[in-house]
Amino acid sequence: MKNWLNSLESRERLLVIIGGSITLALLIYTLLWMPFAAEVNNLDNRVEAHRATLNWMKQNTDIIRSNNTSADTVQRGQSLIASIGQTTNSGPMKDSVKRVEESGSHSVRVWLEKAPFDHMVVWLEQMQKQFGAIVTSINIDQQKEPGQVNARLTLEQPE
Repeated sequence: MKNWLNSLESRERLLVIIGGSITLALLIYTLLWMPFAAEVNNLDNRVEAHRATLNWMKQNTDIIRSNNTSADTVQRGQSLIASIGQTTNSGPMKDSVKRVEESGSHSVRVWLEKAPFDHMVVWLEQMQKQFGAIVTSINIDQQKEPGQVNARLTLEQPE
């Protein structure tokens, strides 16, 4: 390479050196600097979006807290078995409840078969919000059909 460069006339040699330097600078800019600058810009935008979300959350803390307090809406006095019957008599959980049995004064065991997992989670949230029932134990087995599970769980309603 050095021999080839020395064999060129001085004008050609100068042109090759300048052209090579410009090409090298463009490659460094395109392959290194531009992706780095784009990622920094992307991170700046994400930080700004997170700051905006944080500011909104700070401004609306009272509203969020008031929406999350379900203690005022918990229905007491109704047995868990009645609550389970009330919430599963219709809808996607209707055919999934196979057995319900009391296991104490404030505890109930429930057997679910071929229950849609997403609906089961929504139902458990509903039980917690409406009746104060919490899951104290759960055993979930996946079924062959996607989204279907068999579950054995214990619900308890604190006094």
